[in-house]
Amino acid sequence: MSKIKSIVFWIIYALLCIGIYVWGLILYMRTFVQWWMPVVFGLAAAFILWFPWRSKWKFIKSRIGAFCAHMALFSIIAGTGVMALNYYSADNSKKSTQNGEVIHKYTELHKPSHRVGRRRVYSKPYTEYYLRIQLENGLYKDFKVTQKRYNRTRSGSTIPMDITPGALGYPVTDFSI
Repeated sequence: MSKIKSIVFWIIYALLCIGIYVWGLILYMRTFVQWWMPVVFGLAAAFILWFPWRSKWKFIKSRIGAFCAHMALFSIIAGTGVMALNYYSADNSKKSTQNGEVIHKYTELHKPSHRVGRRRVYSKPYTEYYLRIQLENGLYKDFKVTQKRYNRTRSGSTIPMDITPGALGYPVTDFSI
């Protein structure tokens, strides 16, 4: 493979991985599922697909590099595929309103910085506000909220949420505050 084709391939590869990963994160934020479930499924599917696909990665000289590139791409695709199948195949006719209980409130303080010359300069710190909401079946999810909503909400209070059962059994919500 020529040098230019190789560079173009890696640029497209990186953009594809980033795009699919971001799509998977967006779907994850709307689904009540534990983080390790799509990750384990993605890694298992990528490992199983390594054997029939390993001949496609011959242009990468290192076998370890080819394996790592394959695992990265296919685990992201498989994990996002599971989340997409669950989210987009959800039955909207079974949508119900459940009361989610606020079991925990917390904040995260971020201190952004940037470089000026050889030193770091810190910008104005900002705070992000989160509510951990638990459904009636015991599943919980952290939601980023505005400061106004954070201040109005008390721990132990309930929030009505529209929940749709996903195709794979993971509840899906379009809850946004």
